[in-house]
Amino acid sequence: EMRSPFMDSYKAFSSAYAQKSGMEYGNKIIMPTSALARLTTMKILTPYLFRMTTPQSKRKTYCGVLEFVAEEECVYLPGWMMRHLVLEEGGNVIITSMTMKMATAVKIQPYETKFIQLTNPKVVLEQALTRYACMSKGDMFQIEYNGDTYEFDVISCAPAEYVHIINADVNLEFDPPKDYVDGQVMPKPAEPAIKEETKSIPLVKASKIDPTKSFPGDGMKITGKPVKKEEVKDATGITKTTAAEPTFDPRAEKLVFKALSEVGPAPQSLKSFPGKGRTLADLAKPDNPSKAKEVKKQKKQKSRNRQSLNSYFAFSLQ
Repeated sequence: EMRSPFMDSYKAFSSAYAQKSGMEYGNKIIMPTSALARLTTMKILTPYLFRMTTPQSKRKTYCGVLEFVAEEECVYLPGWMMRHLVLEEGGNVIITSMTMKMATAVKIQPYETKFIQLTNPKVVLEQALTRYACMSKGDMFQIEYNGDTYEFDVISCAPAEYVHIINADVNLEFDPPKDYVDGQVMPKPAEPAIKEETKSIPLVKASKIDPTKSFPGDGMKITGKPVKKEEVKDATGITKTTAAEPTFDPRAEKLVFKALSEVGPAPQSLKSFPGKGRTLADLAKPDNPSKAKEVKKQKKQKSRNRQSLNSYFAFSLQ
């Protein structure tokens, strides 16, 4: 049964009036509620697909519908679609319902080479095309990825010049980008920059380091001063440079001190303390008997004062 197509004229406005995020990167428009009522009455088959033409520029494009919430006699279009149709805000557009075949193959051409330099451009495009309802030969569209906008031309479609891609298994093919130069070598990803001071640091090969030799550098104390060194000859007559402080042998697990015979006579400052040792109990005892009597007398006087003070508070509380 042949059905008459839906056709009407509307005033077109950009998606900024609709305040719908993500609408800019797709080809689905917003129509008024009266349009849905007419489509239902006319028994137009879903999905709802349309052709848009402008009386002024004679240009055309194809689209789907996102919602039926626009003001009467108005439609909201993505900004790129307004530019493609050379429409100003409030310009007239004629919308006609269409019946399209499901797409099997689409060939497109990117505007810029940087799109095909992405890690997986085909997957990026397939995910972005879920916001589109249809494609047509000679049309254009745009997508967004990681904050960048990429534009494309539709070179061809199969099995017809205009097809819908809703729930379709589409074979995507790419033509060389418009800014591609024949024989051009794709640039490799830039390597991280190396600072100048890092370049000046000499590198030591591990093969030149003898693991059997001790660290040849100078030791430093916590205070930042260098450790004093002295030269000592061992039994073989080989001169070795060792630190003046006691050394620890990790294999023997012991701290090695030099013998007093090697160091020489002890200086005056190293003699033991000549004074008399005392315990804490001795420190509590006074040195002379007269002072001991005086201390005992003071303790008795403090005891009497404490007793009289307690009797005073006991009397006051009665």
